[in-house]
Order: sequence, then C-alpha cells, then structure tokens
Amino acid sequence: MAALNPSLDRSKARVNEADASKLTIEFNCPWPKPFYRAEYPDPVDWSCRSSVAALNNWRSSRLYYWFGAPQARRRNVYTEDEEAWILHEGKNKGYRSWDQIAQKFNQTFRAQALDDDDEERPKLSGSAIHGKALWMLRKREVDAAVNPHDAMDYPSDAGESEIMEERMMKQKTCLRPWEL
Repeated sequence: MAALNPSLDRSKARVNEADASKLTIEFNCPWPKPFYRAEYPDPVDWSCRSSVAALNNWRSSRLYYWFGAPQARRRNVYTEDEEAWILHEGKNKGYRSWDQIAQKFNQTFRAQALDDDDEERPKLSGSAIHGKALWMLRKREVDAAVNPHDAMDYPSDAGESEIMEERMMKQKTCLRPWEL
C-alpha cells in the first residue's frame, strides 16, 4: 500500500490553521476498489483544540488501519570510526565509568554530522554507549559461532577475551532444542 501512495500526508492538523485537505483521506489501493476516499463526518472548529484533536484521532485511526504504524526515519547512529573507537575505549576502560567514556565520545565526535544531514550528532549517554559496546561484542560472538572461519577476520582490538572465546566454543557445541 505504501508503494502505491508514496506522498501520503500523515501530518496532523493544527489549531488555528484551517486546512481543508485534512478533512479527507484519499489514496490508491489494490483492493476492494482502486481508489479510496474517506471524509470526516463532523464539522471542525479550527480554533477549538478538542475539535482538531478529534479530527487528528480520526485521521490517525484510518491511516493506521490502512497503512499500519508510521515508519520512523532510520538513521545510521554510529559510523565505523565511532564503533571502532567505542570498542577500543571499552576494551581499555580501566577504572573509568561509561559516563566518562560517553563524555569523551561526545567531545571527540560532537561536530560530526550523521548520514548526509547537516545537523550535528546528538549527545549520547554512558548507558547508550555501553549498550552499543555490548551489542557489538555479542554480535561478534554470534557471528563467530555461526561462521567460525570468518571469526579470524575481526581486528585484534575487537575486545574478545579468553573467557569470550571459551564461551563461543561452548556455543558452537551446544545445540538448543529447536535446532535439533
């Protein structure tokens, strides 16, 4: 459905901004008929907050029914340089807390733009960076367990310790009930 309607307007109506296009929803659909049109049944007082809220509720329920939840814009949160930096700092953490590592991360990468946007990187918390470090290490563990020959391709500063290597070896030999 979304492919048939790439320019569908999901924006909300605003108080004191009359917009007649918000009173109807029109889109192409493959079934039950090639074109769908729904009109809001009640009159709208654009200066009344509750009237505009009722219109927005009607629009969002119809759009949710036909198109599902709106797709959030996916962003690449970390570049490869940032991921390598996080792994390196996490491996050499010492007595520093993750909040101190996050502060250093934010200072190091603060002016770097994400994707092709001009906006600066938002500041990240220590728990966000810690979570990313754990996720990257876990992903490498799983990749190594699934493809043991590819495990050698990771850089030496990947942060795998002898304990993790033992854990990966156990995962390779241990089958879960649903894998039988």
